[in-house]
Amino acid sequence: MSLPKTDSGSNSLNEAKDIKVPYAEGIAETETGIGTHGESAWVVDHHAERALCRKFDYRLLPVLAVMYLFNSLDKGNLGNAKTDGMEKDLHFKSNQYNIILCVFYVPFVLGAPPIAMLGKKFGPARVLPILMAAFGSFTLLAVAATNFPGMLVLRIFLGLSESAFFPLVIYYLTTFYRRGELARRLAIFYAASNIANAFAGLLAFGVFRIKNTCLFSWKYLFLIEGLLTCLFAIFAFYYLPANASSARFLNEEEKKLAHHRIQVDSSSVVNEKFNLSDSLKIFRQPTTYAFLAIEMCLVMLLILAFSSDFTRRRGPFIVLGFTFTFIGMIIYATIDVLHQKHIAYFATFMMCWGTSAPSVLLSTWYNNNVPHEGRRMVLTSVGVPLANLMGLVSSNMFTPASAPKYIPALATTAAFGATGALLAGLLSLYMIIDNKRRDHKLGRKMDMREVPTEMLRDGPSVPEFRWFL
Repeated sequence: MSLPKTDSGSNSLNEAKDIKVPYAEGIAETETGIGTHGESAWVVDHHAERALCRKFDYRLLPVLAVMYLFNSLDKGNLGNAKTDGMEKDLHFKSNQYNIILCVFYVPFVLGAPPIAMLGKKFGPARVLPILMAAFGSFTLLAVAATNFPGMLVLRIFLGLSESAFFPLVIYYLTTFYRRGELARRLAIFYAASNIANAFAGLLAFGVFRIKNTCLFSWKYLFLIEGLLTCLFAIFAFYYLPANASSARFLNEEEKKLAHHRIQVDSSSVVNEKFNLSDSLKIFRQPTTYAFLAIEMCLVMLLILAFSSDFTRRRGPFIVLGFTFTFIGMIIYATIDVLHQKHIAYFATFMMCWGTSAPSVLLSTWYNNNVPHEGRRMVLTSVGVPLANLMGLVSSNMFTPASAPKYIPALATTAAFGATGALLAGLLSLYMIIDNKRRDHKLGRKMDMREVPTEMLRDGPSVPEFRWFL
């Protein structure tokens, strides 16, 4: 059975009446002995695929973006509460505020892999809303905190409930979008975090005007954000489709097309049952450790993400993002900030340009290069929290003693930026060389879209495998 290419002039899914479940009958052998599958990853019907993607964009991305917005709000409201006297009201001493900042990252990092594996087993469409309800509930419970130990315990459970949220969102999106469509969607989704940061300040400003009540003003911030989070989690639980095949907003032809897209250009086996021992084999690939090392180093984000999808290249744009941050840090550290404010603002913008792009593109990069769904989930559940582990460093790096220039912190961050750029560049170079080696063995240049991802279950050990650069 096959999916014949249709005229690109077709403007309706109804015209593609011969769309069938995308499994070819056999594999043809080339002169070199390397098989090529009857189904390729080339676009079958541009109009049909664009219409399908628009449905996913309109039906999934807004809901996921709002979920991530609440995730960011609940994670970052501690800083706003501090400005309204939370430390004094809870009788914090010396560095106890820094402690509750740091302790969040321990369960956040350690809890992500096992919870993400449960997400793969039971489905991200169900586990994501449950996680959202959990971190919303812990935010609500902060209203009842009366001292440091109480807030400390809540931060531990908050870190645990938020740990696998972003990895599961990334995995969930890979079950709907092709590899070349993912980065710009993740960038738009990731932008919700920046919106949350802006919205959080405005919300806090308004809430902190509440005076003369039985609660401290900052507690109303936790109350409002936690309650809204829990309510939206209930909506998301019943709204999100488990997969494209069960999406109520798709007709049968669209469901078949959606299955075909993921089978040939994302997953080796669509909706494969989770197998722990098989999924852990991702750590046998040397590139896994390069991806994780880069994770630890982590309006420009959108430019880099869209450019990355357009060129189907990840590495160069990750290098560019890290380079922006590195240059911005160096400029800021070497000028007199008080007397050169224009240059200082420019340097700050450069830091921001490079801050988000490497994180989004790197998560997309290794998801693009792991067709096996279980291994992809394991790698993402380790990589994303590992990047957030650097919060332990940053929480204690900007010390009052190094104010106002914070030279040690800027130098350390710049060094991580330079290291990240170097590692991403070297990994890109390795992938280019390895692809050339594989092409040389085949006797011709092979486009990765010639081979469906259903053939690439074992990754680089398969001769037809080509790295998504």
